[in-house]
Amino acid sequence: MRLPLLALVVALPAGAQTQDDAFSNLTVSDTTVAVGLDLPEDEWEGYLDGCSLLCAIGWTTTASSALAPQGANRYAVDEAEDGNPRSAWVEGVDGPGLGERLMITLGTSDDPDDFTTSFDGVRVVNGYAKSMQTWEANGRVRHLEVHLNDRLVTVIVLHDTAMLQEATWANLPVRPGDRIELVIADVYPGTRYEDTALSEVLLLGAH
Repeated sequence: MRLPLLALVVALPAGAQTQDDAFSNLTVSDTTVAVGLDLPEDEWEGYLDGCSLLCAIGWTTTASSALAPQGANRYAVDEAEDGNPRSAWVEGVDGPGLGERLMITLGTSDDPDDFTTSFDGVRVVNGYAKSMQTWEANGRVRHLEVHLNDRLVTVIVLHDTAMLQEATWANLPVRPGDRIELVIADVYPGTRYEDTALSEVLLLGAH
């Protein structure tokens, strides 16, 4: 089985050195450019669990809600960060979950206060990709807002596919204590359930 990779490109100004500089020149865009890349299954791990922003700075992720477990299936936030596209975070409110979010606080106790690195994008597996049946039955994210410290960075337009996707930009500095929020702004409805899911989410950067 081969899994294509879609790269969703959003431009930020080159050479920006601070968050204020980056934001002052940032044009929020909901347009994307998709590039397909055939990816053998034995290379999934490198894209889902390989080097990322985590190589430079740790983080803690919480969610505004999560669907209650059903039998052996769990839908908590850690399911979107386990490197396994067949598990998923599923929001837990009534309806399609508009406004529900992942909240990512950067930094650990080992990071120096003056440390700065670059947040360069987000890689996702959209929907509940356990199987084609679960993917079709549950909602998927159409528009994903990216906020940094309560300021809108961009709106990512995700494809309605179980393939890997990534949105990339450049030169947006982050530091310990910064807060990134990924907010469900619009969805592709499921055929059976109103719940909306993300199977994997990975922050890119540091390189």
